Amino acid sequence: MSLKLSSARWLGLVALTLSGQVFSAELTLNQAIEQALEQDLWQTSSARREQALIDRAESSGSLPDPSVTLTAGNFPVDTFDIQQEPMTQLSVAVTQMFPRGDSRALSAQKNRELSSQQPLLRQDRSLKVEQAVTRLWLQGYEAQESIKLMEQERDLLRQLVDAARAGYASGLNNTRQQDVVEANVELIRLEDRLAELRQALAVTRQQLGEWLSESGEVFESGQFVGLSKGPTPDQLPTAETVIQHPQVLAFERRIQSSETGEALARQSYRPAWGLTAKYGYRDDDLMGNNRADLMSVGVTFDLPLFTGNRQDREVSAAVADTEALRTDKTLLLRRMRSELSAAMTEYAYLYERKTFYQQQLLPQVQEQASAALSAYHSDRGDFPSVVKVRTSVLNTRLARLKIETSLHRTLADIRYLSATALSSTESPTSGSSSSGELKNEK
Repeated sequence: MSLKLSSARWLGLVALTLSGQVFSAELTLNQAIEQALEQDLWQTSSARREQALIDRAESSGSLPDPSVTLTAGNFPVDTFDIQQEPMTQLSVAVTQMFPRGDSRALSAQKNRELSSQQPLLRQDRSLKVEQAVTRLWLQGYEAQESIKLMEQERDLLRQLVDAARAGYASGLNNTRQQDVVEANVELIRLEDRLAELRQALAVTRQQLGEWLSESGEVFESGQFVGLSKGPTPDQLPTAETVIQHPQVLAFERRIQSSETGEALARQSYRPAWGLTAKYGYRDDDLMGNNRADLMSVGVTFDLPLFTGNRQDREVSAAVADTEALRTDKTLLLRRMRSELSAAMTEYAYLYERKTFYQQQLLPQVQEQASAALSAYHSDRGDFPSVVKVRTSVLNTRLARLKIETSLHRTLADIRYLSATALSSTESPTSGSSSSGELKNEK
């Protein structure tokens, strides 16, 4: 049996190695973010869009290609003799068109302004990736640590049930059969909660595979470790930092490009010009006398006289587009300020609750559990009270863990909205600190 298991593990390791990437046994939040940013193909796509707009700017700033016209003109239809008529000629004409006003320069400028959006959008994307990966990592961390707490509580409860069953069988204490049955039911409930958490942990690992591996591999069985200590509420940024957010700055580039589009639309009031140079070759006449070749130069231009239904409308539409973008930017700033203020308020309350749980509630619940267990061992308490208070300890620990992860989820939102990257100087706490307290108590 052990040989089969060893072979299966070896084959699994080989399969993972051949597939291209094997995840380490531990995954810190910083590692997850760095790996997700390295695997983000959107950055490559954005860089290519930027280059396309730069190339388009160069193209739109150039003159259109000249056109060449070859003509065999004024041939007599009775003989088609090139020498018969003096007007008969072979001609070549070259025409160069010149776009309206400054439309070439403005079109190039508009594309350059659009291309300048892309670096800012890439910064925004990096912040969004950090936010999304942080949320998933915290989700996995919470499920992992909750499983540890429940497994340790389950082991302790099993020991208590075994001791109570032995006491009931020997009649040495006041434990009733009903008490033992109720404790067994509580153990079954714990197993169900554990199954639910294992399901959530497995799903989270699958979801992380989207960000951490280009081939879709999954962080199967490693540990989420190194949850950092969050800053105090007075260390958070102000709501006005959203003004310098990459998404807001990218919106300003769009507005600049739209303003250039207004100027480009106004060029439609100016005429487009064309210059033509034509050279005509004539053969000698029938008597052998030389005929002079002909040279022509001409200018063509349009007259934008009827502007009411075209040029005026185009300019009006361009102005409306710009004003709409300005309104959208105002709405974006208002929304981001509101979200950042709300997140900072939520963070302050969560930080206060975390401190309350650590310094007051959890120590008192642990003291209550110790007192109940001591009373039971000295025959001054009953078994249901011990089970009840142990359940209370577990629920309090889980609540504190949830507050801690909610605090960091809110911090991830604050970091995105304030465009603040995750600091690598924060000191990490032990990944199993929550579960370690119960182990020490045992």
